[in-house]
Amino acid sequence: MKFGAGVAGDCRHTDNPWIGYVSDHWHGRTGKRRPLIMAGSLLSALLFGCIWMVPTHWPMLWQLSYFALFYLLFSLAAALVAVPTISLSYEISHDESQRAAIMAVNTYFIKLASVLYQWLFPLASLAIFGSVVLGIRWVGWGVALLLIGFMGALPALFCRGTANTTISHTAPGKPGFTESLQQLLHHKPLMLLMAICLLQLGGSVFAASMDYYLLVYFVSHGDIAQGLTGKVCCLALMR
Repeated sequence: MKFGAGVAGDCRHTDNPWIGYVSDHWHGRTGKRRPLIMAGSLLSALLFGCIWMVPTHWPMLWQLSYFALFYLLFSLAAALVAVPTISLSYEISHDESQRAAIMAVNTYFIKLASVLYQWLFPLASLAIFGSVVLGIRWVGWGVALLLIGFMGALPALFCRGTANTTISHTAPGKPGFTESLQQLLHHKPLMLLMAICLLQLGGSVFAASMDYYLLVYFVSHGDIAQGLTGKVCCLALMR
């Protein structure tokens, strides 16, 4: 089983406009982003850990349904973290150089994660866990609690938006959510750009999945750990 397939921090979910709307209009003592980030990170950690707890004695159809349900719920919860976090990253500072530095740090973590997550299955295959199933559960919950729950909550604990980023949503003539969505759908150049981005992202995801199967089942003759090791080496050379 391949870990990290679409952690959803990439803000490509269809529910993102609604989450962004709620985040923009949230009113609370701790800000409009931080409560959603905290709740989303904790909920995402719980759901991600539950994904790997499917009973092994269930029929394959039941296992697939269980996985699909919890992965769907996890994707929704992950978007609840990703959208406010990205919005907060733009609101930390109005200085362009500081914003560029923030995005650069974010890029380093993304690149590092793209290399490290390939080692999760070899780690779960270690003899210390007794079996691959138990290893996946231990590693899955470790990722859930440490990387998703703990690190996902850090922006909510330590990051604050600047005071002058508050936007009045009651300004006269400001369109509502439905009107804004209708304007977006009727903006042909923007829709064309979004279609191109969708095709590009879909192509990159498809290509990234193909090399995994080639390295595992063609080059390594079905040895998943060896195939993932080869992919990590290829990624390290590409970086």
